[in-house]
Amino acid sequence: MMAAERADPIAALIEATATVGIEVVDTRELGSTAELVIPEGERIPIVVKRLSLASADGLPGRLVKWERRVADSRAIRIVVADRVTNDARELLRGAGWSWLDLRGHLHLSAPGLFVDTDVATVKGRGQRTSPFSGRGGIEVAVELLLDPYVSQGVRRIADRIGRSPSTVSEVMTSLRSSNLIDAERKPVLPDLFWALAAEWRTVSTDVQTALRHGQPLFVALDLAQDADRGREVLKDWTPPEPWHRVW
Repeated sequence: MMAAERADPIAALIEATATVGIEVVDTRELGSTAELVIPEGERIPIVVKRLSLASADGLPGRLVKWERRVADSRAIRIVVADRVTNDARELLRGAGWSWLDLRGHLHLSAPGLFVDTDVATVKGRGQRTSPFSGRGGIEVAVELLLDPYVSQGVRRIADRIGRSPSTVSEVMTSLRSSNLIDAERKPVLPDLFWALAAEWRTVSTDVQTALRHGQPLFVALDLAQDADRGREVLKDWTPPEPWHRVW
């Protein structure tokens, strides 16, 4: 997870909601903040405010000021704070605001949605230096490239590769930061393929065995390791349907 000194509120929210089966996507590059994806596919905007300490002192005034700036009446309002005191929780609840206490509690309230549960705390593990620097990065990239034109959710990928939703969420956030996936969590092609190919030579046999074999994608990744003949083959090779050319 993110380091606790000043956790990215959107990344922390994505991670926390993923653990309870709710999908939130980062939309900052589109000019907003974040959106909650409901099962029907509709997206509800989220207004996120970051505090170090959320306490009753000064909070009512902040809520009034923040409310004036909310442009969409449907928006879910949420405070992400290192600590949310009990009195602040009561104020937020009364004002119709949700909160994520980074010590390990999520309260999310919206029409047709109510979550009030403990979640994992934000611990002192640093952010990834690259999408492939920690657990799960290669597996997530493979899943995205196998279905490159489908917007895949965190939980779906987590179930398929046997990783926790929080790990997948962390990888997806890093992929976004590296401009390797777009706002809909689809691969930026061929950039993601070549970024993965650069790491593929370090993948152990055990990891490859755990992944799905017999796919043109894996053949292409192996060919990409040969800077001369292999890449020449890739230049002229388009796999048959239903496979996709992602290089």
